[in-house]
Amino acid sequence: MLTEIGYIKGGIDRIERKQDAQDARYIGMAERMSAVESSAKSAHHRIDRLEGREVREDG
Repeated sequence: MLTEIGYIKGGIDRIERKQDAQDARYIGMAERMSAVESSAKSAHHRIDRLEGREVREDG
């Protein structure tokens, strides 16, 4: 009985380690996505300026 509990505990420990690694990958991907979104926004502003579509504040 104790041996089976030990196997279950070991399985849970492995699952927790995998979950921690998955969480770290998710956080890294979210950070990268944020950087890509920021870069795309900046690029769109530059393109709009080059094409003369930017709304001027002075009228």
